[in-house]
Amino acid sequence: MRGFVVAVMSAAMLMGCGGVEVEQEGPEVEAPQDTTQLWRCGKDYFIDYYADPAHTQWVGSQQCICNEDRISTGVTNTQYRVFVYEYSCSRALPL
Repeated sequence: MRGFVVAVMSAAMLMGCGGVEVEQEGPEVEAPQDTTQLWRCGKDYFIDYYADPAHTQWVGSQQCICNEDRISTGVTNTQYRVFVYEYSCSRALPL
């Protein structure tokens, strides 16, 4: 209990005195550019991802529709995947 009281008192003193000042140094970081156009799908496909080589435990999927954004659900960083379908786009839109 005594430790709790000391901690609360220390926090109150820091707040009452203005707290600890933190100086930020270094260059200002620019906001990231809009890169959604860079990820437009050039193919139409659907992939199921599995946790095991026998493809019995589904963990995620990924879908791409021509000239649209890619959609991922669940885990997509496993080596066990099955292409459900894959087609070439007839015409890709410019970026």
